[in-house]
Amino acid sequence: MKRSPNCCKNKCSFQLILNTLILTFTFSFCSTGKIVKDPVTESEKVLIEETKKEQPNSILFLSFLIAKDSLSGQSTLTLIDKKSIVASLKNNQYQATPNENSLSFEVMKDNEVVQFFYIEHPLLMSVEYEEGVEMKRNTFEFQKREFFVRMQISNGQSKVRISEIIKNKEKKNLLTIDLTTQ
Repeated sequence: MKRSPNCCKNKCSFQLILNTLILTFTFSFCSTGKIVKDPVTESEKVLIEETKKEQPNSILFLSFLIAKDSLSGQSTLTLIDKKSIVASLKNNQYQATPNENSLSFEVMKDNEVVQFFYIEHPLLMSVEYEEGVEMKRNTFEFQKREFFVRMQISNGQSKVRISEIIKNKEKKNLLTIDLTTQ
């Protein structure tokens, strides 16, 4: 049985009309004009913003010169340079507990210590070495050295207090740095 050419045209026209109706129907239901609310509530948005403010947002690089006064025997610490960049440290490479001879770094926010770490005292370097079959430890004293530290700083942290911890001596504040000024 042979089909007439009009039959195919009608079938194609019917298919075109059907597709147009389906598309029109779909688009009319999708664009109803309703405003879709953000699934995050206002209180959650406030919490997210507060969390962002508390997250670390810069790395602070501090360069120092530390020297031992020949008359008094006291250490003096001088800030040489201070730089910061917007970034995050991968990890903290400093000690969480002090050695016999250390410098402590206390980062402060609203006069409260919020972060602290220790480094080996730059003027009192302890070295362990092998002598024969024995391990020995010796502390070398320097008169003057330059060194630097880097640390993560969060919004609102305003000061860094650096103190000296020497074996059998009282902890001594060497320098407090104001982070709010350049």
